Amino acid sequence: YVNNDLSYITSTIIDGSNPSQPDSASVVRIHNGEDSTTVLQGFTITGGKGTKWFDEHGAGRYTEGGGILIALCHPIIRYNIIENNECINAPSGISATGGGGIRLGDGHPQILNNIIRNNRAMYGGGIVSNHSTCTIMNNLVYNNAEFQAVTGKPCYGGGGVWINGGGEASKLINNTILYNSASGVTGPSAGRGGGVLITSVTVEIRNNIIWGNTQLIGRQLT
Repeated sequence: YVNNDLSYITSTIIDGSNPSQPDSASVVRIHNGEDSTTVLQGFTITGGKGTKWFDEHGAGRYTEGGGILIALCHPIIRYNIIENNECINAPSGISATGGGGIRLGDGHPQILNNIIRNNRAMYGGGIVSNHSTCTIMNNLVYNNAEFQAVTGKPCYGGGGVWINGGGEASKLINNTILYNSASGVTGPSAGRGGGVLITSVTVEIRNNIIWGNTQLIGRQLT
């Protein structure tokens, strides 16, 4: 931010691989009503395992947000590398796991100009947006995975980006989404949408490159 030098991002690392509380193992959590003056910028965010979280809409308890967990607020996340995070811990009482890189819940967050790579979960390997009116723009989302991490637990697809529910239309603009995969086998949307999976919501989709993603069922964008 000060020097206008992007090389600092790779050397300014927040490593969440040794959390003090394993049930709260997201690298960054933003969930106290923050508005758009809250900006997370210029970091490499890695090593997260997600937070056990009650869904705001009563769907159950999930492990979500390996790298970043956002709920009920409106921050800006920009110019970060979000890599090598995962949400795959689903013991008894946890319905499923999602948002390996980022989990957005409600609010109006903006996800801008990030590299989101090598993250994995049982839905939304790269990004989960649940009932959030979000803007996802100018990001590189690649090599993230939705997969069957826990036998018998449901997967919901979306190797790169998973968007569900919401009021106003979310925006997916000018992103490059490639080489993500969806290989889950248990659940209503398991193995679908290697690049992007959208359910129960309107999304404005413009000028994206969605290419080279793989899935067990259907198309890269579904």
